[in-house]
Amino acid sequence: MAGYYNPDNLNPRGHIGTTHYWPPEVTWECKRLGPASDVWAVATIIHELAHNLGPLVDPKVIEKKWFLQNDEAPYLNSWPKDVKKNYWSSKAPRRHISINIDTSAPIPILSDEQLGYDKQALAFRQCRPSPKYSNALSDCMIAGLAMSPEQRPEFGQLLRKIEAAYADVLFQDLCLAHKRESSFKQDEDAKEEDAESDR
Repeated sequence: MAGYYNPDNLNPRGHIGTTHYWPPEVTWECKRLGPASDVWAVATIIHELAHNLGPLVDPKVIEKKWFLQNDEAPYLNSWPKDVKKNYWSSKAPRRHISINIDTSAPIPILSDEQLGYDKQALAFRQCRPSPKYSNALSDCMIAGLAMSPEQRPEFGQLLRKIEAAYADVLFQDLCLAHKRESSFKQDEDAKEEDAESDR
């Protein structure tokens, strides 16, 4: 999308991408994309890789809620099955789970009756809990999943944040290597002193 973005014509090709990756501002009725949409999509992929689920309520929950209150579908019966699935995905509220939490930590948002009690997400979490990732990666993902496009950082800002976090990791590795080297040297010096005192 970034390759053909034009603020005067927000969706020139009519492409809209997979509904699971749509940010909150992109709706079934108003498919207007911008650079912030790409940031959301990348953060969604990180969320999905970490948790095995995207940052949205299970669309089946939304479909079920609709039919508890309505007899008729909000679309034509002639719509293909995959288009109907995409419709429900587009209507699912967006929500995210941090990726720097303990694997056994409860996640109240998945049991939120207002947003939708998400049995599928709870089952995923139980059968394959997400490992605890770094605060830096979690912060980048959460920044990319800001609900308002104005609050989402641009790619360049995210890249600088990632580079700073990576530099910090490299610095910590360097400090550990130096500490090991110093400890090894102290051990060697102590051995030499012991050997000399034995003579």
